[in-house]
Amino acid sequence: MIPGMNFVDVYITYLRKKIDKPFPERLIHTKHWVGYLFKKKGSEV
Repeated sequence: MIPGMNFVDVYITYLRKKIDKPFPERLIHTKHWVGYLFKKKGSEV
């Protein structure tokens, strides 16, 4: 990992607090070795 490159992780954490926490259904998903996905439950990617 490149030093100082965790700003994406920090921003995703911020978005999860704003978008996912207040609602029962999560929209932000982590796909290991790929990145992050924004999807509704049951939708295909």
